Amino acid sequence: MSNTFLKFAKYQVSQVLAHLSDHTPLSVSIRHLEEAKTAHQLTKAMKKIQSSLWKLSSDERRLESQRVTDILSQHVLTASDASLKLVAADWLRFFMQTGVVAQPETVFITLVTAAIQAFQGNTLESTYELRIYLTLIFESLWPFRSPYAAYPREVFPFNEVFFPLIPLLKHADAGVQQSLLNIFTQLPMLVVDEILECLPPPALRESSRADPERQRKVPCIPT
Repeated sequence: MSNTFLKFAKYQVSQVLAHLSDHTPLSVSIRHLEEAKTAHQLTKAMKKIQSSLWKLSSDERRLESQRVTDILSQHVLTASDASLKLVAADWLRFFMQTGVVAQPETVFITLVTAAIQAFQGNTLESTYELRIYLTLIFESLWPFRSPYAAYPREVFPFNEVFFPLIPLLKHADAGVQQSLLNIFTQLPMLVVDEILECLPPPALRESSRADPERQRKVPCIPT
């Protein structure tokens, strides 16, 4: 037997062993996700989970994705590490955009709650977090858009899910106000002119210059 063949055989065996050693059962990866204490640990677990999910049937994927979504939501709402919270929130946005979340409304409830918590922090860091959460909320609404919607309109979250964000309009800076308006313009059944009454004069003037095509229906609730 030639040395070349032996080398090739050893290489093939090493590749198989490397593949087997790198394969982590989904249940183990999910446990690692639950136990993650840093953004790096969470990302490492999620990459393995992501790879495993696409090997499942559609029904199994939806079920396991909901488990993962629940764990990510817990990290977003309870983690003490801000970077861990933000990374978990970004993975929620990713799951929303891939269309695998069984109950989309729960993701929006989590992100809205996290945005309110960040707003109440009243620091430069929490303001940065608030901007990120608002961006993720807006981007998580994309999968409902036609013509390539990932979710049926029947599972679009109720407007009430977003109502806690409305008081922020009176207290946030112009950038945050615009992010809020971007979200509200995606919601059905209410008129955009009504929300202008919630805005302070400078924001009101800026909104009046907005593209008329963006004058969609949005909520406004007295505070």
